[in-house]
Amino acid sequence: MITFEKYESSGTELTELGTLASQVAGGTVDFLKKNFNSDKRVVVLAKNKAGESAIISCSTQLSSQLRKAKAEGESKEALLATVLSLPIYENEVGPFIGLEGGEGSVGVSVAKLAKVGKVASIGNMEEVPW
Repeated sequence: MITFEKYESSGTELTELGTLASQVAGGTVDFLKKNFNSDKRVVVLAKNKAGESAIISCSTQLSSQLRKAKAEGESKEALLATVLSLPIYENEVGPFIGLEGGEGSVGVSVAKLAKVGKVASIGNMEEVPW
């Protein structure tokens, strides 16, 4: 029998602050070119409608994906629009923009999965295309 316990992340405590769009409504956002073109985390300069600004770094994983998308031809505006919809998290180091899911992932209900067709056969797990 499996023993169930409440899952507690072993990582640092994260607080979700909402999306970047909700934090800078009526303002502007831009990437700091110096960071975007380096191997450091991508940084967003956000200004609210009062003209106050904040510099918010992106997670390492998000930074990598943004650079890859840019290399594949995505426009700066499309990348910024994507970043606007992502959550801002805060830990003891400060706020950062991260990918959705992560710590707050809910999972898929067993009842819903019971209605999904199963894979006929799975040979080698290394061949599964995900």
